[in-house]
Amino acid sequence: QLESFKQDLFNNVPENSSLIIMGYSGSDDFDIIPTLKVWNKINKLIWINHTKSDKGKPYFYQIGCSDSKLNNINHVDKLLIEIYQMGFTKQIYRLDCNTKSLIRKLTSLNPNIYKKSFSLNPDVWLKENLDIPDNFIKYFIPSIIYKNLNEYDESLRCSKKILNLSKFDGVNIWRARALNNIGYIYEIRGNFNRALKYYEEALKIDNQIKNIKDKQSHLNNIASLYTKQGIYQKSLRFFNQALSISISLKDKRGEATYLNNIGMIYNNLAKYQNALKYVDKSLRIRKLFGDLMGIAKCLINIGIIYKSQGLFPNALREYENALKVFENLGALSNKADAIRYIGQIYYANGNYSKALENYFKSLKINKKLQYLSRISLDLNEIGTIYYQKKQYSEALKYFKESLEISIKLNLQKDIARTYNNIGAIYKDLKNYNESLKFMKKSIVINKKLGNLEEVALRYNNIGLLYEIQGNHELALEFYNKALIIDNKIGNIYGIARDMNNIGLVFKRQGKKKEALIKLRNSLKILQENNLNQLTLTKKIEENIKAIERDFEI
Repeated sequence: QLESFKQDLFNNVPENSSLIIMGYSGSDDFDIIPTLKVWNKINKLIWINHTKSDKGKPYFYQIGCSDSKLNNINHVDKLLIEIYQMGFTKQIYRLDCNTKSLIRKLTSLNPNIYKKSFSLNPDVWLKENLDIPDNFIKYFIPSIIYKNLNEYDESLRCSKKILNLSKFDGVNIWRARALNNIGYIYEIRGNFNRALKYYEEALKIDNQIKNIKDKQSHLNNIASLYTKQGIYQKSLRFFNQALSISISLKDKRGEATYLNNIGMIYNNLAKYQNALKYVDKSLRIRKLFGDLMGIAKCLINIGIIYKSQGLFPNALREYENALKVFENLGALSNKADAIRYIGQIYYANGNYSKALENYFKSLKINKKLQYLSRISLDLNEIGTIYYQKKQYSEALKYFKESLEISIKLNLQKDIARTYNNIGAIYKDLKNYNESLKFMKKSIVINKKLGNLEEVALRYNNIGLLYEIQGNHELALEFYNKALIIDNKIGNIYGIARDMNNIGLVFKRQGKKKEALIKLRNSLKILQENNLNQLTLTKKIEENIKAIERDFEI
């Protein structure tokens, strides 16, 4: 929750230290106070409370000690009592005195001043006293800055310079880092196959030079890439390798990260109990060292797991708790994400006005930050609401705005998603040829990306399109294509959805027995995985009852 330079200072303090604080009012509650409340490295805290008068005797109090009574409890006392009650710091004292007088008494300032005049050239002094960064550092730091500013072409240029330098220098650690950064840029732009190639090359170098610390990060990137493609078993394998390294290095922050990531893979596999178990482990570690940002991100993920199960009130509670933390930390980008997630809950409950309200709030923050990829995401969410309200011209307007940004940033995954959404509008407008054109464009991109989960979902959409037109054979063909992919990647929800759709086609063809078999198998899959709360589960149950009533008649 601290700025990076403060965080490093706090992380490097030895165990069982004494901490003296002076020159700080304690009024900025979000600054270091949350850290002091959960910081377990200090045994003794002495808070010097400045008084204007430098006359009289200083007053010394021990917080939590019955023999030391505080007069007129103020803001600072309340903070110190709260820190004491957390139980991490055993002894806390407040010293009331004039800070200037205290420093004067404690220190002796007799500097040996050089009497002859002289001049100092800062450039010369820096060159004599500081190591000049080598060319790798000169390009690596800008590559990261450009990446964080979404200036991907510039970041790519700097990383490629490092690759060229490493050919002659042979410093492989920088080559691995540059390859990893290039892989990230291709990933962010949706070119998953090229990204994987660069990540794997970086990992190969890590293994050659035994660069364990970078290796866990590169394993994490490969795992995340497989997650985006829907190849979850491979994701689990790489995340578990990264987790093993972090445990061996006693890297608690890394361990918390990988536990969280593994939990979200189990969420994608619809194994929700496992998902909650891993994310909760991550949450507990982050609470131990007071990582408020990490805690809030875990809360978001717990909310996502609840949402996946259809437990919308639970999900909303977690999102709102995370939002409070982000607000206290002043983390605007994360705050916008939390607001968008809250909007998704209102959308799932059919409260479109509240959903829109939250999406526009998120959009306003991201426009202020000029966070283009998130702006594109917000515009897509807003377009989806207008689509559901059948305000097709408004929906198209927002989808096209989103598409323009995605094309500008070359975000292939987002382009594919927006093509599909535009195709859905044309479907409702009964312009089936135009709809099919956009949906097929979406599939082409997702196939190129290797994003199997999205390919299966788009096959379903095309199947529905043919079903609406009464072409049951083509509808079945695309539903079965989706089912093959979902079986391959182990997507439980997808398998159940595909089988339900196939069952409904059989019903419309008058094949009621075949329809019942498919629907009952679909329901069985969901029930065996404790997915009874899902809207899909309830729809399948209704479909089965409808066919059973037909048999009774």
